[in-house]
Amino acid sequence: MRRDGKWCIVQDEGFITKHLALKVRWLAAQIQAAGARPLIFVDEPFLASFGTPFFAWTDPQQPRAVIEQVYAAAPARGTHCCSNTDWSIFLRSSVDVVSFDAFGFGENLLTYRDDLVGFIRGGGNLAWGIVPTDPDDLARTSAAELRQSLVTPACDLGSRPPETARPAFEMAAAISVALRSEMGL
Repeated sequence: MRRDGKWCIVQDEGFITKHLALKVRWLAAQIQAAGARPLIFVDEPFLASFGTPFFAWTDPQQPRAVIEQVYAAAPARGTHCCSNTDWSIFLRSSVDVVSFDAFGFGENLLTYRDDLVGFIRGGGNLAWGIVPTDPDDLARTSAAELRQSLVTPACDLGSRPPETARPAFEMAAAISVALRSEMGL
């Protein structure tokens, strides 16, 4: 920002938050005008620094409040963090989709089990970034390896009576069919 002919640092985070919120509002309006339902994503790689000396805020509510202000005009909200972070920042927010690097940091997200359960039960979606983008990792990985996933019922199904087990298997099969259909398999 220029002030009196010189560059200066903006001291007011509110200014930046308002600017981003206006950009989100404008982008959502443009997408709606084109006849589509907007899903606005904010990519926030710097949140990987949350909890380190390089990040001034120490309470997850601080970045979460900014996220809420920025997304105020977005009908559907998505976010992405390129690395690891305090995932409760997103999982306890109004974000609809949390995109994360499952290839490199999937186990980190799983440490937020209670927040994940609440997020998913509340209608949230996870975007599993399973395909690596690093050229070396990509060269060492194959599509067959990344597709080595099975849709199964959760634990303890063996001790359930058939009338309880059958619907769980039927739901797993339905999810598998839907995923295969979406992938053209």
